Amino acid sequence: MTIKSKLTRSSLFFISLIIITGLITLGSNIIQRQYSEQIIKSISLNHSIRIISDEFKNIEKTIQKYILLNDDSEISSYKISYNNIIKQINIWGKIDKTKSEYFLSKFIKINDIINKIISIYNSDNRIQIMNIMEKEFIPYKNSLEKELLNEVKKSELNIISVRKKANYVVMNTTILSILIIILAIIIGVIVSIRIYRSIVHPLRILCDGVEKFGKAELYHHIELKSKNEFSELADAFNKMVENIKKLESQIVQVDRLSSIGQLAGGIAHEINNPLSGVLGQTQIILEKLEPNNPVLENVKKIERAAKRCKESISKLLQYSRQREYEFKYTSIHELIEDTLALADSDLKANNIRIERKFNPSIPDLSVSSPHIQQVFLNIINNAIQAMPTGGILSISTSTVEFSNSNNTKKFVEISIKDTGVGISNENIKKIFEPFFSTKPKDKSAGIGLTISNEIIKRHNGYIIAESEGPGKGSVFKVMLPI
Repeated sequence: MTIKSKLTRSSLFFISLIIITGLITLGSNIIQRQYSEQIIKSISLNHSIRIISDEFKNIEKTIQKYILLNDDSEISSYKISYNNIIKQINIWGKIDKTKSEYFLSKFIKINDIINKIISIYNSDNRIQIMNIMEKEFIPYKNSLEKELLNEVKKSELNIISVRKKANYVVMNTTILSILIIILAIIIGVIVSIRIYRSIVHPLRILCDGVEKFGKAELYHHIELKSKNEFSELADAFNKMVENIKKLESQIVQVDRLSSIGQLAGGIAHEINNPLSGVLGQTQIILEKLEPNNPVLENVKKIERAAKRCKESISKLLQYSRQREYEFKYTSIHELIEDTLALADSDLKANNIRIERKFNPSIPDLSVSSPHIQQVFLNIINNAIQAMPTGGILSISTSTVEFSNSNNTKKFVEISIKDTGVGISNENIKKIFEPFFSTKPKDKSAGIGLTISNEIIKRHNGYIIAESEGPGKGSVFKVMLPI
């Protein structure tokens, strides 16, 4: 798992914990608010019932005073108490409508009894009043007081119960929040340790690898078991080491080729001097021989062979000395022929036939002859290796035009086509990459076409490789600007 994924998952986990904690706290607040509303209602109800109970006791005292003293002011006190009771019952109705209607009917009946007593009292019938008080008012009053007392107890118990529930919710919410915080701390520590290890351990390995690389230990390979960003960095480092190893091998090979070139130049000089003597002596002999001398033809063969050797050595010296770019107007056809002369022995040894299709109207081009000759030789050598059992190498020249938004440019196209093993679509995309080669490493370093591509770019030209696939040959098109 990548470090980015670990950090993302950890962040999502902690965000989830925060959301869960927030939801728990929000739910707890909502529940507590509901319980608080219930407590407030219960307290309000308890208060109203107590007021009703107190006013009811006042009514009892007021009626008793009225009966004993016949004082009309007690009737006014009764009505005030009764109205207060009705008012509290209406408040009760906002909390519990059923109970309020029930007690309202009870007090209406009490009111009817009291009104009956008042009306009888006015007729001065005390015996009947005492009967009503004893048989109707007092029993009904006692029953109502008990019911009111029960309602007070119920409201008080309800307040206690709701408060317990609210406290229980607060306690559970607090405990749950503490557990979530502890869980977050534990998991945070574990995740932090793992992320720390997943960063520090690979970093140590990478630092060790870089340190060894700095000490020129090019064969050190970094291996990381975990698949994350550091493993990608390790893969890039290992690829860089592999490329540097290839480059080191190539430098050795290039140095070897340079040494071989110098050696070839020295040998060519050594051969060239005695060869000049052979050619000079042959020409002296030719001057002294009579036209009808039977040896004359053999001596002429010696002269031709010596001249051919001298010409080949001259071209070899020219090829081995190439260094800086020197642009001169040169016949491209002559460069092709000189290159074919250098590769002549390999072409004949591999039974490869040359087909030339040169356009005689091709103008001389401003090129660095040794470098262009090197490009042709690289392509021809690849063609020879692609036709181990023989074949045909077709070389043609023509003029082409390329247009863009600004202008049109003319190029000379040199097409070198073989009938060899061909190139696959996958490999043809990589053919100009450094160190890429389908041949054994001991036979090719994979930079010939890369160097050729760079040379053609220095000439502001293009080189294109084409093939219809394996077994169908290939063609290299070199385009140089006119």
